[in-house]
Amino acid sequence: MIRMVKLDKGLDLGLDAKRIGNKIKEYAKKARNEEELKMKVEGLIQEIIAKFFEPGKEPKVAYEHRTKISGRREDALYGTVIIEYKAPKKLVGAEFEKAKEQIKDYIKEEAGNKPENYGKFFGVILDGYKISFVRFRRNQWVATEPTELSEESVYRLLEAIISLKRKAIDA
Repeated sequence: MIRMVKLDKGLDLGLDAKRIGNKIKEYAKKARNEEELKMKVEGLIQEIIAKFFEPGKEPKVAYEHRTKISGRREDALYGTVIIEYKAPKKLVGAEFEKAKEQIKDYIKEEAGNKPENYGKFFGVILDGYKISFVRFRRNQWVATEPTELSEESVYRLLEAIISLKRKAIDA
């Protein structure tokens, strides 16, 4: 059971999570590739951000953000939340392992390769049907196995982005 959080302006993140989850699944059915899925989902995320932040105070988002050291490109970076998109139904087996390593590398690079800063970042891997979360906690990497996209998992993603308003992520 997810906790429903009402934020500023009487907005309910739980209601948005359910609606967004359903929309992401719709988009995944129609998307032919990673880029199409990313464009649609990012539009939804921007819509939610606009509801929860005052104009001009939204978290800065960088698409295809180049990391400083390797020059690789993250699909989307919201402050300390990194989203890596995969083509629909591709978040399985070797593709998942590869994506998980990508997220870890992105976190390391964004944290300036300082382990004490890894925990400030939150990684998300999404293919429209499945989602996985990657973090650095208690001096080790923790990654959830890809699970079916649900209201709870979308809520967790949105909560991570919205929480940038309050504090850096560090659980």
